[in-house]
Amino acid sequence: MAETLRIEIPIETIDETAAGLNSAIQGMKKLEQAYRNAGRSAGQAGGRVSEFDRRAERTERSLSRWAKEKYQILLEAKERITPVPPSAAASAALRGRPGALP
Repeated sequence: MAETLRIEIPIETIDETAAGLNSAIQGMKKLEQAYRNAGRSAGQAGGRVSEFDRRAERTERSLSRWAKEKYQILLEAKERITPVPPSAAASAALRGRPGALP
């Protein structure tokens, strides 16, 4: 019968993957932080846009009311103006009044 021999060879290795792995982990942490910051910024920007929209709508309503009031005042003023009579008899009657133009 053949004899079994056992051979031991001591091997030493240097693990140089730790630096690269740590760098990758730090990169992922920075990426996560950037993602969270972007989410917060997007939320804040959305709030600012909605506030701007509310203010724009309020301004539009205010301008609309102002234009409506101005138009109403013009209509009321137009209704109160009396037309000048076109006939010669009416012109003669106006000349006879004090303060009327000749």
